[in-house]
Amino acid sequence: MNHRTRNTSPDTALASDVTTDPSEPLPTLVRVDPAVSVQQAQIILAAEERFAIEPIVIHGRPVGAWATGPKHIRDIYALCASQPDSIFLVYERDRVSFGAFRKAVAHLANKLVETGLQPADRVALLMRNRTEWPVAFFAIMLAGGIAVPINGWDQEASIALMIADSGARFLIGDRVDRSILPESVEHAWLIEGPGQSLSELLPGVDEWANLPDKGLPPVDHYPDAIGAIFYTSGTTGRPKGATLTHRAMAAAVRNSEYQRARFALRYPEFVTAPRAELAALFPVPMFHVTGAVAGLLVAAANGAKLVLMRKWDPEHALELVERERITLIGGVPTLPLQMLSSPSIGKYDLSSLSDFLYGGAPAPSDLPRAISSRLQARSATGWGMTETAATFIQNSGEDYLDRPRSCGLVAAVNAVRVVDDAGNVLGPDIPGELQVRGLTVTHGYWNQPDATAQAFDADHWLKTGDYATIDAEGFVTIVDRIKDVIFRGGENLFTTEIEDAVAAHPDVIEASVLGRPHPTLGEEPVAFVVLGDPQAADIGGLLEFVRKKLPRQKVPVAVVVVPDALPRNATGKVIKAKLKGMLPG
Repeated sequence: MNHRTRNTSPDTALASDVTTDPSEPLPTLVRVDPAVSVQQAQIILAAEERFAIEPIVIHGRPVGAWATGPKHIRDIYALCASQPDSIFLVYERDRVSFGAFRKAVAHLANKLVETGLQPADRVALLMRNRTEWPVAFFAIMLAGGIAVPINGWDQEASIALMIADSGARFLIGDRVDRSILPESVEHAWLIEGPGQSLSELLPGVDEWANLPDKGLPPVDHYPDAIGAIFYTSGTTGRPKGATLTHRAMAAAVRNSEYQRARFALRYPEFVTAPRAELAALFPVPMFHVTGAVAGLLVAAANGAKLVLMRKWDPEHALELVERERITLIGGVPTLPLQMLSSPSIGKYDLSSLSDFLYGGAPAPSDLPRAISSRLQARSATGWGMTETAATFIQNSGEDYLDRPRSCGLVAAVNAVRVVDDAGNVLGPDIPGELQVRGLTVTHGYWNQPDATAQAFDADHWLKTGDYATIDAEGFVTIVDRIKDVIFRGGENLFTTEIEDAVAAHPDVIEASVLGRPHPTLGEEPVAFVVLGDPQAADIGGLLEFVRKKLPRQKVPVAVVVVPDALPRNATGKVIKAKLKGMLPG
């Protein structure tokens, strides 16, 4: 069996081993043959008790569900009791143990019930990343309510619309202009500002460890009850509230275990010893499913320390990796890209860092190789939606290095397919719309039956709006957003392919491609780039570089240099509508 060469393993890497020069050529990697095929690995795992699947019926539809493992947020809360003295949450000066976290959650949950919270009441959670957010998220659901995380960075009109659409009776937040709140909100407890203070329900962080041990409120806990409503973070259109059940969110824990176990079977020589302390840095907003489910819930279930940031800053992130001995960083591809390009990366001891997990936006195909060679860390990417309770498909380690354009494979309780415009299922490697179905998929949008009906086909396959291929082994590759495909002279040009070629240039930090109207061809591609040194921009050299990678019709006809960063929404997606206003004539 052939093996890739490693500078050093993630467990023994030192700060001095980190290669910080982004212009240094990346090593050529030799393909590694997996020990077993994907199908063989899945057969082996199906025989394990922890990955047994049972048929259940939800909303009249048969679904395959994990027979073991967490089925409700209460189960994840119970797992937090195994190491009460270990640190769970870190935010600025706050350091909260698992034991203090559990006390705070139970205290707040009981207070909410005493205040009048009824089962299925919606509670808006309008708060930036801070220590109180995870406590409120758990407490709302364990009190029998439905948590409604709201994007506090959004415009006031959108915030008011989402709160009104959910029909929230209560709001917990750090700050908000109370005048924008709809009449449905009876109580609004805030950390800052006039009016009701959150201290009425929950004391300051420093007091959590001294709270009395309380049981949870005596409410029924049904796995298939709605636990949260997450509003879609799309760059256009009215937000829609995707309903997620307790079981769907809790399944993320077993899904993550399944993906790791499948990788271990395929590449046993690259499996490292478990870390004594897992420490995850998740700078993404917790009001999004990535932060709340893939970050918070998975960290809580695995006993990991979760380090929060108020806002992303690559220099501060490097400092946190050293100070908190971070083992994993999760978020969007921009995070590792900016860390790798930081001029101060060599100043920090990054030897604890073993894994990057990112998704939500296309990643340059050289990124996993750059992380492996320059940080001696593994990479994993994935695909998911608000409607799929975060990560639905995942690619990691050697599979990701071999297939850097692919977002990976689904867990056994989920399914994917691609279809043509008529809804016919397509064969391997034929592009079509990606559709998904399974345990973690939403059952619909809150209060919007028409939107729900449009999103699903008759057999409840969710139409994702992504153009994709699936190969013979089941690896999914997102080709483009259907709405972003460029139609040039009768040919479909996929912006992700062009973006990948542009981003491969060593001077380019990030890239995005749009179609510009053309009088005879229909559209033509234009690239928007962020450069490491905008003053030394060589657009001619960049285009010549891209011409060596792409056929003529796919080469951008123009390049626009964007200062600082591409415009993104709070979840890291490029806002292409803003770039359209910058298109050259």
